[in-house]
Amino acid sequence: MDAGHTIDIVNSQSVTFIAIVSALVQLSKRYINPYYAPLVSIVFGLLISIGFYYSGIDTSDNWFIAIVRGIIIGLSASGLYSNINMTQKRTKKT
Repeated sequence: MDAGHTIDIVNSQSVTFIAIVSALVQLSKRYINPYYAPLVSIVFGLLISIGFYYSGIDTSDNWFIAIVRGIIIGLSASGLYSNINMTQKRTKKT
């Protein structure tokens, strides 16, 4: 695997998916314990990435790349949620 292919794992499509996964996690927090939000984020990332791979929209050449992309999307969305949540807590203290 060369450097160009590795960089292609996270593309502009993935950035859009991060926002979608973050929104889905926010909506699902009504029904689940917020403690499980990072796990739900990874599951949504995997579902979206694998779904796009099998539908033919994703241009990656194997399913392993789709799984790695889904994990990256889920972890990124989880980090985005955590950072926003931490910032909100800090602004409420002041």
